[in-house]
Amino acid sequence: ADLALPLALDESLCGLSPTQAEALWDHTPNLRAIVLKPMLLGVCACLDLAQRATLRGLAIVLSHTFDDRVALALSAALALAVGSPNVAHGLDLAGARFAGPPPLGFGRATLEPWDEPGLAVSCERP
Repeated sequence: ADLALPLALDESLCGLSPTQAEALWDHTPNLRAIVLKPMLLGVCACLDLAQRATLRGLAIVLSHTFDDRVALALSAALALAVGSPNVAHGLDLAGARFAGPPPLGFGRATLEPWDEPGLAVSCERP
């Protein structure tokens, strides 16, 4: 029976070309969003998939893979650049692998753009 539940695809996008990903989207009933994990997909693939998903009206959610502060900052920058504005991105600091203060842009429950160049994180260990 078709339950008509909204679906999102994430790790199932790994290793697929953009054309293959779109074919998968075409055969996924009730697809509403894609979840992009830059450390699994690569930055260029995330940008390409986000553009294609936007044209199809899919929500774009950015997430991480329990990353360090540089990779988490990259995911945050992508969320601000290409992520859907009204979704909860999977950028929870509790799962990240670093000590010390969070990267710039992380508020209490919001993600805010920063003015510093680049990812605005230090690679130095605290």
